[in-house]
Amino acid sequence: MAYSRIDFSASFTQDSDEVQEMFCEHCDKHDKQYVPAEGFCVKCFEYLCGTCVKFHKRLLVTHYIKDKDYMPQDFCIEKCSVHQDELVKFYCQACKKFACTECKTQDHWYCSMVSHLPAFVPGIENSKASEQNITNLQDYDKLFTYQEIHESIIPRTASYHTDIKVSCCSYSSLCLLSENCLLVTYFNSRKLIIFKDMSVSTSSYDTIDLSSRCWAVAKVDNIKVAVTFVELGIIKLITFSKCMTVTKTEDIKVGEGCRGVAYSNNKLIVSYIHYLATVKILDMSGKVLKIFDKDQHGNCLFVDPYYLTISADNTVIYVSDLRKNCVIGLTFDGNVKAIYKDDQLNKPCQLTVDRSGAVFLCGLWSHNINQLSPDLTKVKILLDKKQGIKSPAGVAYCQDKNRLYVSQCGDHIKVYELSME
Repeated sequence: MAYSRIDFSASFTQDSDEVQEMFCEHCDKHDKQYVPAEGFCVKCFEYLCGTCVKFHKRLLVTHYIKDKDYMPQDFCIEKCSVHQDELVKFYCQACKKFACTECKTQDHWYCSMVSHLPAFVPGIENSKASEQNITNLQDYDKLFTYQEIHESIIPRTASYHTDIKVSCCSYSSLCLLSENCLLVTYFNSRKLIIFKDMSVSTSSYDTIDLSSRCWAVAKVDNIKVAVTFVELGIIKLITFSKCMTVTKTEDIKVGEGCRGVAYSNNKLIVSYIHYLATVKILDMSGKVLKIFDKDQHGNCLFVDPYYLTISADNTVIYVSDLRKNCVIGLTFDGNVKAIYKDDQLNKPCQLTVDRSGAVFLCGLWSHNINQLSPDLTKVKILLDKKQGIKSPAGVAYCQDKNRLYVSQCGDHIKVYELSME
């Protein structure tokens, strides 16, 4: 889902000598009352009072609202001549007409150059926006253009939901096969832990005994996972029945040092640690199709690529490098698309993405969960010690319930419900 937003710079919001107090458009339209605005919805282009903000957030949870300190100071107080309860807010550069929200929806829905009339536009600062004085402007490019932004860059809020009672004794990897089925690996254990139905119980689980210490687990399809075994140099494909009993296993030789694993378009993407320090794309028989170890300039890409995952659109491989303290985004051709490195990230571990493309990353020694955009731009520190996060290593996202699962060394798996700020 796309979100509407205008990029207002600080100079256009707070630097005027005379800042107008904005009023709630809902109260003006429906109750004919003047109530000071406390927020601005960038989806609806509407100013809202505190009460209307509360109900707007409750009823339209995906809308992004700027609070009073960051909302634009808009001079558009001219009423529409067609829809007399609506304010003139837009100018269509294609049709060369002004529009209120209703006009924009009815007459300009197909127009690509519909501009919002923001605060302090060059040429009309310190004056009220009206058709007369805006028409006199020669440079319509100075108006801000209506933009679409994706929900992946909207900051999330994480609310604690519950604990899943299982001891997380070391590095771990989480994988959701469905909204109620969770698989967990621990490096110091030779077991795969399975929570078959978390809607019934989050304290009861089964274990599968394994021949060696496993590292990462990734979903292949709704009944199949891939598990890496560092010491054996294999990936084990495990197929389950509907009641989550093992029906088939298959070993794929992939070479020593295999750590992270992901699946995409009938291919396995595997990371290798220490002196190998590579990422390989393999077919389902283990044949190497591509090897990524150098960047475009011939420099080593990785030092210790422990975990990896795939972007929501299946175009980018996200690799967390434990010793380089960064996340590297690679295309499937091996080109570096983005790198995330931050003072608030120490020892990055498992990472996951939601359906929109937002990236959630564990900082093991920084004791936090980072939220990143699809291009690996920092959005916010989603969780840290203040929310009880300590040494997080594994993370998984549930699309159906909009929940984040976080495993912590020496602690239970914590579950958080996500929402838009």
